[in-house]
Parts: sequence; structure tokens; C-alpha cells
Amino acid sequence: MTLRQFSSACTLVIALMASITVNATELKLVADEWPPFTSEKQGQRIAVDLVQTALQNASVDAKVHIVAWQEVLSGVKAGKYDAIVGAWKTPEREQYLLFSRPYMENRIMLIGRQDNKIEFGNIAQLKGKNVGVVSGYAYGDEINNNNDIKKIPDVTDADNIKKLLKNEVDFILADSLVAQAIKEHLPDDVTNKLKIYDKEVVTQSLFFAVRKNHPDAKGLLDKFNNAVEQMIADGTYNKILGFTWLLADSNSDGVYEYIVGNNLPAVNYDPAEQQAGYSLFGSEPLNASSSENAPALTKKPVLKYRVLNQEYNSWGEAKQAIDQAREEGVAPYEDTSGTFDFLIGKF
Repeated sequence: MTLRQFSSACTLVIALMASITVNATELKLVADEWPPFTSEKQGQRIAVDLVQTALQNASVDAKVHIVAWQEVLSGVKAGKYDAIVGAWKTPEREQYLLFSRPYMENRIMLIGRQDNKIEFGNIAQLKGKNVGVVSGYAYGDEINNNNDIKKIPDVTDADNIKKLLKNEVDFILADSLVAQAIKEHLPDDVTNKLKIYDKEVVTQSLFFAVRKNHPDAKGLLDKFNNAVEQMIADGTYNKILGFTWLLADSNSDGVYEYIVGNNLPAVNYDPAEQQAGYSLFGSEPLNASSSENAPALTKKPVLKYRVLNQEYNSWGEAKQAIDQAREEGVAPYEDTSGTFDFLIGKF
């Protein structure tokens, strides 16, 4: 073998080893078809976008595989996949998975028509009612196994809203994200006919979960948790979810903040807009139920504001910061409407 041949062979070996190393360190994520949270389709994969962005910000390479739910669980158990994009925590799953802090909540809301006089208090009130649901959606056992509710399946939430408006069903069940999108993105002549009930029917925290036997399971979760906190604080969540205002405890100090995204030209100075913003974790701060170091909430938290990752104690200070950023062109307009393309334009 000549020196040139030897050199070429060494170069080839090094390239192959580099390729193997890259492939070996790429995190294999898995999820099922569950729009608008996980899906192959763009615009219907909010959880995928949040998790991939968090990992990218933490310098973790990852690829998502969409498979049937049973293969999600069996594949992680067998080591075929490293982590689940979005999972609910159960004692059985905790035997083989380590869970992040919750990065979202699945809150199932009841939506009716304005002419419906029922004041919803519990699921028993839905006995005998025709309730629109999305086929294959995980509403939880309390709904899925309830035979007293006449569940009328359809393909999308948009289809169910149309049925509701045509009096073909009495109510529909939809995630709080869809309910928020209805309020923010649908025409007034649609929203004025709908009644979104405040009380959640089902609430489940959504977690990023890594198999316990992954060599860097704890390290990955630490990186993910830190990246999520940063994304909530800096407006990345607003952009991905498609909402102007979020309500969350972004820095785990037990104080809720109204967080505005980078879409500052769209901000309305009416305080009602902030109050109607999407509450990321319902009535709980980000880490209240999941972190040993989270502060205990002994009283109702004081609300603050966060603009471009800066915290302000009053709306007056926050408004001044928004005005200044607008004047300086610090935060250019970013169109976030694509998040709910599966809903918008159907009415």
C-alpha cells in the first residue's frame, strides 16, 4: 500500500467513525399521531415543535419518529427509541421512564352554544347528551370509558365546531389550546355563538420522558427543563403556540407573569387581552407540582409582566417597554397564525 493509499484509507475510516458517532449521539424521539400536539403534518405538532426547539437550544440532536401509540411504549422499553415527546405520567410508566417537569397541560374543555343554559359542574351532567369528539383522541378514561355520554366522533375539531353550530351535537370536547385558538383566531360571528365553559373536564400534565436506562437520562432532562424555562420567559412559547399573551411562572419563584411574545405590533393595550391570554399550566405555576425545589404557594401569587425576557412589576412599565421596542424595531413582526391552520380558514 502506497503512502497516498494509506492516507486515503485513514481519511475514509475517520469519516466513517465520525458518521457513526453522530448517529450514535442523535436522540431518537418517538410519538404517535395526535394532532395538534404530535403529528407528521406541520402546523399540527405543537408538542413536537416545543420539544425539538428545547433540545436544539440545549445543543441536543434529535429526530422524531411517528408510530402507533403501542409501539411508542414498547419501542422505548426495548431501547429502540430514547424518549417520548409527550406522555402522561403513570406509576407503571415511571418504572421504565424518567419524566421532565411538565412543559404543557392537556386540559379538556366543554364547548357549547350560547343558547344552552346548562351551567357545567361535572361530567355526570353530560349523561344522555350528544358530545362531539375527535376520533382517536386521548380524552382520558373518565371520558373514553363513560358509556352514559353519547360520543359523536369526527375527524377534526373544526368539524365538531361546525356540527355544534348546526345543532347536530349538544356540546363538543376540545383541548384548551383549541379553545384559546377559537377565542383569538376565529371570526366574531363564530365565537359569539359559542360558549366555552371555564371548568376543565379533564386535566393531565404533559411530560417529556426519557427511558431510565439511557446513559444520560438525567442530564438530558436537566438540559430540557432549563431550556423550557428559557423558552417560556423569552417568548418562544408564544411564537410556537401562536398566542400573544401567556400566563405562567417562568422562573419558578411562585409569581405568575403575563408573558408577551415577540409579535409586539399585534399587542392590544386593552388589559382584557392579557387576562384572556392562555394559562400555560392552569392554576398552577410551572414547577409547583413537579420540582422538589419549587417554592410553596401559600397565597395567591402577585402578577407581574415579562417583555422580551425582562420582568416588570406593573402594566405601565411593561407597556413602556413594548412602546420602546416598537420604536426601536427590536422585535419585528412574526406571523404565528400557522400554528392553527388546521382550524383557521374553516369558517
